[in-house]
Formats: sequence, structure tokens, C-alpha cells
Amino acid sequence: MGIPISAARTVPGTLLIPLNGDRLIILRVMQTAFKAGRSSTPIGRPGGPISATALQERHVVGREAGLACAGTMAAPGWSERVRELLRRMNSFHRAGLRIRQLYGLIRLAFLLGSPKALCLPFVVAGLQVGHVPHSVARRLHQYPAVFSVSQGDEAPACLELNKQLVSFEERTAAVQGVLKQLREQEAFPCLKEWREELYSVMPYFCDTPLFSMERAATPLLGVKRYGTHLNGYTWQNGEMLMWLGRRALNKPTYPGLLDNLAAGGIASGLGVRETLVKECQEEACIPAFLAAQAKPVGTVTYTYVGAQGGIYPECQFVFDLELPEDFVPQVGDGEVQEFYLWPLHKVKEAIVSPDFKPNCAMVALDFLIRHSYIQPDEAGTADGSQKVQDNGKLRFDPTTVFPASRWDRKRLLGHA
Repeated sequence: MGIPISAARTVPGTLLIPLNGDRLIILRVMQTAFKAGRSSTPIGRPGGPISATALQERHVVGREAGLACAGTMAAPGWSERVRELLRRMNSFHRAGLRIRQLYGLIRLAFLLGSPKALCLPFVVAGLQVGHVPHSVARRLHQYPAVFSVSQGDEAPACLELNKQLVSFEERTAAVQGVLKQLREQEAFPCLKEWREELYSVMPYFCDTPLFSMERAATPLLGVKRYGTHLNGYTWQNGEMLMWLGRRALNKPTYPGLLDNLAAGGIASGLGVRETLVKECQEEACIPAFLAAQAKPVGTVTYTYVGAQGGIYPECQFVFDLELPEDFVPQVGDGEVQEFYLWPLHKVKEAIVSPDFKPNCAMVALDFLIRHSYIQPDEAGTADGSQKVQDNGKLRFDPTTVFPASRWDRKRLLGHA
């Protein structure tokens, strides 16, 4: 975190980078080096090799320090907190996109230390479908009948599904078999949340699925997950109000946090609209005929790194539904404990609070922008919360949050 220079001088094993006056970024210097045929040169020496372990630690510590040093000592405003929400939900690319702010060795360290650079592409039938952390790849490499790490003369290393597995059924059975063994071995924490629910794996949503796998294991392979989210709203005395739900305390993820009115992942074999109607009925007891009136309004797409190191590329299909004034959602399957009908100013403040599930907060934020509750001039432009007008729709311009332009702009803009 950011500390005064006088205090930092006494911290051993750190590299001190002046930033924002007398504040510092503290980057711990690891003295390990790459093992692949290179000499062990201290990291602090310019030109010396940098280990993946060191870069990961630099990324984590440097990221926290950058946030602590980025502004003044005053509490961040609403726009700055929105910006941090967007950064957090795109943390997979974040370090690499912030390299322009630093120079020399640290510029290189931030580039190589991005989570994406520390993963192997996951390839099936010649198509990349995910990103795999090295720790996961090493474990999966122990199952050569299913997974292998390939290295061509020109192509970079990748984790590849065995080419002998040619059908959807063969691939699904083989991958599920490995995942069940890893679950029994308690190899990865995410497998404790096993749901017996399969997600389809393909490069893009419109592509034919290559195989299916257990939902809880998808962060291990960094494959894209798809879901549906519903913004439910109504009008009272000329004022727009929004329905929100609070997640049950026994939910395996984000228990007790605010959520959209209805939401859920798209399981293998189900369609977008079918999933939406199902989740509306199960979670909020919204009748099928009413849920069918929901209007598709776009997607919200992001990729973040979970607390346990898993990779979460997600695309949420977003729907808006105007509900009758006298309609009150009811708790259905127990995944939601209660519902609230809030004015939009209260929703706006909740979005940047720790009380809101982060991806659902972005869906609600998108709603406020599209319905012109948040205006382009309202938040200003200095803090990165700019919006751009495009085909009549307001949306966030990711280049104001992520300065680099070499990433796929279409994906950052939320196109599936």
C-alpha cells in the first residue's frame, strides 16, 4: 500500500517507486529467477530474468499500492468507485494495460506480470477456448490421455485437449473424469462448490459446443461462462423504481449480497430466453407469460481473476422488464432471501458499495446509463467514467479505464 517515504526506507527487500509526490508503490523484490536454462540473476538487477512467482507477487502488491497512491487522502467519489469496480472486474488484463504509467524494469514487470501473460492458452480441436494458470496446467499435465502441454517451433506453449478425443461426448466424458478425480483429491478449492451442472465450452456463444464441463471447474480452464440477468422495474407516481434481490446466506458465492431481480448461468443445452424465463420463475415467482415480455438490451462482458486464482471470463445477456405497479416478487427456490423496491438514487449508491455482487452491480449500472438516469456530463471526464454515444445508446468507453488499445475492443465493449 502507499506509505510515506520516511517509513518505506526501513522496509527490507522492497523496490521503491516514487509516485504522486511523497507516496510510493512498494514492490517486493523476489530473488528467484526463471528455471528454464537461465542463470539465477537477482530481480533487482536491470536485465536480469524475472520469475513468474515474483511477477505474480509484484502484480498483487503493486496493484494495491497503485490504488492507494492514485488519488488524494480524501474518500473516493462515486465516479472513482465506479472506475474501480470496472477495473476489478477486468483484472485479468489489468497489469498489462497499466504499463504506460511506469518505465524501465517495472514497465516490463507489469507487462509480464499480468494474469493473462501468466496463463497458457487452452486449445481444443485447434481453437482457443480458455486460459489456464500454470499451476493448473502442471496438474492437468499428469493426465496425458486427456491433456498435454504442447510447444511448437514458432507457436507459444499451450494446454491442449488430446486430439484423439474427437466427439462432443468423448471430450465431455474425458474432461469430467479428470475433474472428478481432482475433486476427490481436493486439488483445487473451487471444486468444493461442485454443482452437478454442466456448462458448454466453445470459442464464441454462436459456435457449436466442443464439450461440456462441470460449472464449478470452469475457472480452472478459464473458459467463458454465459448467463442471463433481469432488470425489473416499475413506475409509481411518475418515478421509476427498481426491484433488487438479496442473495440467500447459504449461497456458495457472494452470500447475502444484493443481486438483480433474477439471474442465472446458461447450462448446457439451454437457450438464453429459456434460461431467463426459468430463473424468473424459480427465483422471483414471475409467471412465464410476464417473463416472456422482457426485452433483450445487450450484454455485459468482463474477465476477472478470482480470489483463489481462477480465471472468470463471463458474458451476461441483459434483459429489462417493466412490471405492473401492483406486482410483488416472491421468494421461490430459496436462492434469494428477500426483495426490495428502491428509487434509482438508492440503487446508484448501492452499485459502488461492497453490499452489491460486483457483476450484478455492472448490470444495474448499465441500466441506469441506458435509461438516462446517469448523464454523460454528470460524472465528468477526469476520473475515467466517461461515456460515449454510439447508435443512440450510452455505454462506457473502456479506453478511459484501460488506456492500451491492443486488446480486442469488441470484447471490452461487451459484444459476445
